[in-house]
Amino acid sequence: MCGMEEVMGKGEVKTVDKRFKKWIETHYPQYLRYIKSNKWASIKKRVLARDHQKCVKCGTNKDLEVHHLTYEHLYKEENYLYELITLCKKCHEKETNKGKQVYSKYKEITSKQYIEKQEYLKERGRKINELDSIIKQMRKKLLRRKNIEDFEIIIQELQAINEKCKELGWLDE
Repeated sequence: MCGMEEVMGKGEVKTVDKRFKKWIETHYPQYLRYIKSNKWASIKKRVLARDHQKCVKCGTNKDLEVHHLTYEHLYKEENYLYELITLCKKCHEKETNKGKQVYSKYKEITSKQYIEKQEYLKERGRKINELDSIIKQMRKKLLRRKNIEDFEIIIQELQAINEKCKELGWLDE
């Protein structure tokens, strides 16, 4: 049954993924009732008949179960029988574990990308704050200057800002 009973253990969820844990806590009891329902029994019967009462992976006709290729149409499978296949218990466990491995790898990759993006944004924010601070200092200095003779000093200050922007990677050299 999709390996969910392994996740549940003795009434507790054994997973780090909070979204999956939430789904298990809220939907798994409903899913169990559904799998025991007449509606599911009818769907299962149709899938088993379509697959000639044999596992589509190994061909055995013992310990047959129906596997969801996707849960996109859960509870509405009667219109999406192509999303269901017949597997023996052994092949079903292999498929479920393969799905868990793919999900785990996906989670690992997306977590790494998220962390890298957060670090990039944090560094970019630091650079923006640093540049903003320099601009505020320059604004104060420029407001204190009153006559045209200070023009040379203003140019030097603007060159300093330009150098700082290059140093921070904001401008090409």
